[in-house]
Amino acid sequence: GAVLSYKNNLGVTVSNLVNSSGTYSVTATNDGCDSEIGNINVIFNTTPNLSLAPLASVCAPGSVDITSITSNPNNINGTVSYWLDETATLALNSPSAITTSGTYFVKMDNNGCSDIAAVDVEIKTQPSFNVIDPAVQCEGSIDLDNSVSNLTSGAVLSYKNNLGVTVSNSVNSSGTYSCLLYT
Repeated sequence: GAVLSYKNNLGVTVSNLVNSSGTYSVTATNDGCDSEIGNINVIFNTTPNLSLAPLASVCAPGSVDITSITSNPNNINGTVSYWLDETATLALNSPSAITTSGTYFVKMDNNGCSDIAAVDVEIKTQPSFNVIDPAVQCEGSIDLDNSVSNLTSGAVLSYKNNLGVTVSNSVNSSGTYSCLLYT
């Protein structure tokens, strides 16, 4: 049977397994006779190396934009896409406005060579409460905490007067006070 031999673009004999782009020539030899030379063009695309910046969690009703966290340290041009699964079969429709906590996936493709990386998104539950104005008093002080009910578990209250100055929960002057809630 015929024996195949290969040479790179410098004319150096190489094995049939190559790992760099270029034009390789192939010749078949059988019973001391060589075939015509055939050329094989081999192209290796560089695989992207994605790196994702960590995301800060946000409070609902906020959203997270994962389109701006991609970096590509080996400077490969490619197409970036966003996915709900690590096999990149379920597209993420709104990667710039994610409103649900979970793990999402970013994929960069360079002509069939790709890298995929996971990113965790945390959307914290917005704390809630109800406010009831206290009864009118003649003097003394009012505990603003008593005007708040149905407070989200683990939330912390803070109060500000009508000038925006933080005050304690015990007040002794009439006015409108803002109740701020933190988790």
